[in-house]
Amino acid sequence: CNIYPRLTDIVHLRSPCGARLANDPRQKSFIAWLVEMLEDGRTTVSASKPVDQLVCLNTCHDEPVRAQIHKLFQRLGVIPQNNDFGSSFPMCCGAGGGMTRMAPKSAKKMAAAKFEAANAGAHTSVVVPDAICLAHLRQHANDAAPNGMIYGLGEFLHAHFKFEARR
Repeated sequence: CNIYPRLTDIVHLRSPCGARLANDPRQKSFIAWLVEMLEDGRTTVSASKPVDQLVCLNTCHDEPVRAQIHKLFQRLGVIPQNNDFGSSFPMCCGAGGGMTRMAPKSAKKMAAAKFEAANAGAHTSVVVPDAICLAHLRQHANDAAPNGMIYGLGEFLHAHFKFEARR
């Protein structure tokens, strides 16, 4: 059943959406779509603000798009500084599975441990690709990762790069 007959691409932001659309060949993550646009020249990118230091916090939820995140950062010329970037087994931040409601103190400790493990310094931009983890980590930001320097992927791209479409 094709409920979107006129669409050539169906772009989603989160892995659960991709799983629901898995049988539709037109579906792709926002990250995969952006990489494709850059690779085939439909979009160009230039840096608008330098990135001093970057940490990308892989999450339990971003596994299906982790390779695409790597590819995007390579295209942008940005190298995350954390040792566990791209790890197949990222440490949980405490956002999922009802942890924030059932054990809020533990969830807060897990968020702090996630920052500590990434060695995010005071002048480090922290990118969190998953929106659920992003909200949780922002709520429990510690001194090592001030709230103003914790970005969602789209926020990071908007703050540091300029994208232009080509026809």
